Amino acid sequence: FTMGTIEGIAAHLDANTGEPGAEKGAVQTSEITIDLEGGPADGTPLSSTRPLTLLVQALPFFVIQPLLRVAQWMLFINLFIYCSSFTESRSAAVFVVALFATSFIMRVMRPFLFIAAKWCIVGRYVEGRYPIFGKEYLKWWMVSQLQELLGAGILERNLPLYYRLLGAKIGAGVKISKDTKLSEFDLLHIGPDVALDNATVRPFTMDSRGCFTLRKIQIGENSCVCAKSVIAGGATLPEGTCVGPLSSNHELCDARPENRRHCRPLRALPPLWLKVLCGWPILLLQRALTLSPVLLLMVHMATTDWYVDSFASVQDGVEYIATPERMGYLFGFIIMHRTVCPCLALAYAIVVKRCIIGAFKPTPQGEEPNVSSWQLFRPWLLARLIPDAHLCGVSKLLGRHYEAISALYRLLGVKVGRYVYWPGSGFNFAEPDLVEVGDYVVFGSRSLIFTSDANHRRQVVTLEAGSNVSDRCVVLPGTRVKTGAVLGSGALTKEGKTYEPGTYVGSRGNECVQLKKAGAGASEPKETSYARAFGRRREATYTVLPEWFHIAWSTASICWACIVTKLPLVSGLMLAHLCFSDDWQAYSVASTLLVPSALIVLAYPAVLSLVLCMDIGSKWVLIGRRKPGSYAWDSSSYCQR
Repeated sequence: FTMGTIEGIAAHLDANTGEPGAEKGAVQTSEITIDLEGGPADGTPLSSTRPLTLLVQALPFFVIQPLLRVAQWMLFINLFIYCSSFTESRSAAVFVVALFATSFIMRVMRPFLFIAAKWCIVGRYVEGRYPIFGKEYLKWWMVSQLQELLGAGILERNLPLYYRLLGAKIGAGVKISKDTKLSEFDLLHIGPDVALDNATVRPFTMDSRGCFTLRKIQIGENSCVCAKSVIAGGATLPEGTCVGPLSSNHELCDARPENRRHCRPLRALPPLWLKVLCGWPILLLQRALTLSPVLLLMVHMATTDWYVDSFASVQDGVEYIATPERMGYLFGFIIMHRTVCPCLALAYAIVVKRCIIGAFKPTPQGEEPNVSSWQLFRPWLLARLIPDAHLCGVSKLLGRHYEAISALYRLLGVKVGRYVYWPGSGFNFAEPDLVEVGDYVVFGSRSLIFTSDANHRRQVVTLEAGSNVSDRCVVLPGTRVKTGAVLGSGALTKEGKTYEPGTYVGSRGNECVQLKKAGAGASEPKETSYARAFGRRREATYTVLPEWFHIAWSTASICWACIVTKLPLVSGLMLAHLCFSDDWQAYSVASTLLVPSALIVLAYPAVLSLVLCMDIGSKWVLIGRRKPGSYAWDSSSYCQR
């Protein structure tokens, strides 16, 4: 915290990280020394523009992703035709059944495809140091990209099994949150009854000699790793270690038993009978309501007369889907799913929150928390009604930062003041009624606010007017951030503590460090430049666009993204329609399926090039060349642009 420049930090690290006893070309782990395998002996990195490197790194975008889309399309076509054989006329039910069956099968197949790909490409990860852009790096990179593309799918409900199939050694009773990031699975040894909460456990590390290292990680039995913490390669956590929020394996001196209170996977869950009898019907009804606009559009499409009333062959089915008049429906499905459906899902969640779940109240001081079945059920249900930090996706439609987001949080029970600048990453409050946000509060991105601990003890979190919560902060239950206080990047608050005006950063001893105290007058809330720009638009030095324009712009951007997503499929089908010239029956089944598939694959590079040109062009049109300086909302159009 005392090295205020990049040069100062670099000099400090160089002076304090030397290992005089280590041989050059070797990496020290907690157990063994591993020699460098392959690559330049002097540590010079390999070129990132080698033809082989460029070819491998182009595969996910130009080959693998298009092939996945084609596989999904061909699966849908075959299921659509198969289901149609059971009825003499076209119906929306056939289309819906085929669509849901395709989605379910792909969700089941994706994790197993990734598991198979991992074992075929890498096999077993081995400790060592390898050159960047070398053979081992490209294999590692390809597996990482496939993990992003394919995901855990249906195995997301049983992440320990998923990671075991990928090679990790995971004991019984391990709990892993869906936000936890695990990689290089063969080098992970996780003991029984371990809990991982939105943490990063990664054997992969970089060094300064153009190489990366892979080192084993061992987490002992009954340990826990809390939110935003990092366990790096070579770490060994003894049995019962409790790594707190915003910490790492380099700070095990701060790992104390009381940190278990802040590990969310250890929270008790409601009984199964209550989830089945009460929770599942409520969630099923939300799902049905959410999908109803798309289903109605499908009914309209199915009842429109085009060409044939029933399907006698594969050619009939493909022709029916590839009809030019039907392309608008394909765009309409995804646009409605991304715009109308999220609004219905959130509206339903708000009604259930206000009518069934009710308002959350803090646990009285000196009393034990209420852990009855109903009290456990309430936050469980709300977390599933609103499973993401973007309010079921609605905040993406409204601009993420502005007053409309405040209005939605108020409907959920959050006490919100005026002109709060919300983070683009959003919040997912477990008990929204226990969050109080004053006027002019400014948030950074990727922060977490906890209003209860693993024992379900609930406390109010108060952010007074004019306070600031920057990037990657973790605010624990009972925290009060007073007017003029700034939680800098990576700040961790202490449960139940009040933070006076000043600047706080980082985490040392399970609490942020105060860098400096605020000067006189800091205890009075000050209007932010964002508040001045939107509250007094006519006084700004440029034209501040009204909030409705930001909402329209964000919604239009989502719609355009939906169109781009379906553009390769629609382009391929339209070209296939032209190729077959309305005479599909004259061609074989293989041609009917393979020609559109090939055209869809070829359309992907063209669409990707179009999107890239639009991204680059819009940057120069809207922003131009960036220049160093300070840009306030009320005096510069830069923030708006």
